Amino acid sequence: MTGALVSTRLFRIDRSLALTRQGTRHPDGRPPAVLVIPRGGPLREPRLMVLGDGPVRGGAPGPLDFADVHVTAVHRTHAAEVADVLVDGLPGPPGRLAALLERYPGCHVAAGAGPCGHTAAVRDAGASGTGFRLFTLSCGEGVRGPWAAIAGSFLYGWAAAGLATGELCRSVLIIGGLGVPERGGTGELLVSGGVQVRAAGQEIAP
Repeated sequence: MTGALVSTRLFRIDRSLALTRQGTRHPDGRPPAVLVIPRGGPLREPRLMVLGDGPVRGGAPGPLDFADVHVTAVHRTHAAEVADVLVDGLPGPPGRLAALLERYPGCHVAAGAGPCGHTAAVRDAGASGTGFRLFTLSCGEGVRGPWAAIAGSFLYGWAAAGLATGELCRSVLIIGGLGVPERGGTGELLVSGGVQVRAAGQEIAP
């Protein structure tokens, strides 16, 4: 992989969305999605981020809040120079990810593998714009391959929509594949598991 365009769409939830545990079923063909349920703080309404530009079968769960297309790339490929999101497959200290953002000033998120999930460095959108905030994303049982590919894109899309990444630490994140229940009716999220986001220390300045 040298680089890829990734589409993200962020919806408000204003109608029923069925949550079904994956079990023996598989979300093949369903666009990956992340449901964010706030728990306190200024963020009050649930949001659903759908990754990929395919149709949302059965209709969207609510009004579209924000849509974006960004470039993802694996570190050490030529596309890293133009990437919005960098993926580093080598586990290492969190400072390694901040160093990637310092090296590639056009990049906004760097995500790397961790022992039970991922670590991500997100460029600070504050007044200075020169620091990075570090987050750990701890995955529950059942969350495997698909999350590795979308963690950085989810964080990028969330920040691009003007939502504070820090609010994710006070939210419940549920990931899976979005589709329509077998018997029709409301939309359905075929759940793979949950992810807990934690702030990993203070802001790091380059």
